[in-house]
Amino acid sequence: MALRVSVVGGSPLARKGLESSLVAAGVEVASSRDRLDGWQPVRDGDGIAMIYGNADDSKEIESFVEEHPLIPLVAVVNAETVDDLLPPLRAGALSAVDESDDPSALVAALEAGGMGLSVASPRLLQSLAQRVPDGRDVASLISDEEADWLRRMGAGETVGDIAEEDGYSERALFRNLKALYQRLGVNNRTEALLWAGRHGLLESDRPL
Repeated sequence: MALRVSVVGGSPLARKGLESSLVAAGVEVASSRDRLDGWQPVRDGDGIAMIYGNADDSKEIESFVEEHPLIPLVAVVNAETVDDLLPPLRAGALSAVDESDDPSALVAALEAGGMGLSVASPRLLQSLAQRVPDGRDVASLISDEEADWLRRMGAGETVGDIAEEDGYSERALFRNLKALYQRLGVNNRTEALLWAGRHGLLESDRPL
């Protein structure tokens, strides 16, 4: 099935440019809007490409993710430095890409988001790896069950899959993961997986 997304935020001219890039890359633009308010599943597509500009956009993302935790939202950022990609990720965007990147990077992020996965550029991952807290006892920060969640997400399972298999509602598991991220000192799934990788927790036979 063809990817259908909404283009949100920025100026009308910026949205028009992003729409054109997505259509040229084979993506159907289901709607174009200046804000996330009023967005509806199905009618407005399967995901969101949001032109990110400032802290007000972060607040919009936080509210949207709280209401629609399973809808992939990818931020498109005018990123002069890698740090400019971090605010929308902290707010809950599944991925963030630089507006100067090839449109295929945005399409890949949207497609991965549809499977509950995040994608990131090497420079973003390297930057995040340098920020991950270290030096604390791993067992005091994360339970065996939580480590198993991260292993399975790292292997490609979605939060929905894990919730169903482990007897949680998706919303409850999202809440538990958010609490885990706060405990680890990370902001989102990408940073949590980096933390787990650094501590060897993504190896299937590695005990805590």
